[in-house]
Amino acid sequence: MRTSEARFLFEAYIFYEAILNRGYFEGSKGSGKDLGVRFKELRFYARFLLVSLILTRLEIMNLPVERFTALVDESVVTFRETNFKELPSNPTLPSNPKKTILYHPSATRLIAIKIAISVWG
Repeated sequence: MRTSEARFLFEAYIFYEAILNRGYFEGSKGSGKDLGVRFKELRFYARFLLVSLILTRLEIMNLPVERFTALVDESVVTFRETNFKELPSNPTLPSNPKKTILYHPSATRLIAIKIAISVWG
């Protein structure tokens, strides 16, 4: 997504689709209280939705959108003390001075995109 090259977007799409098809996060359902796992799962769905949207793979977007929406709602209830407007960084990793954050879509924005897709599709 950072380079805007189509081949990298296609590779990312194939990778994310494989994670979804293999049920990588299915084992984390019992550990709903683990904030780190929850952020990884939310980040996965957000990235997968963005890559799918950029590549206009609208046929597969319903399941990730529904799962992402349910995860956000569940996370807000489960982790009341957490501010979900900010993405946490891993304190064990050193900071990256070259990293530039251009855009962080909010859950509200992704839900609005879902609505727009359902209206257009």
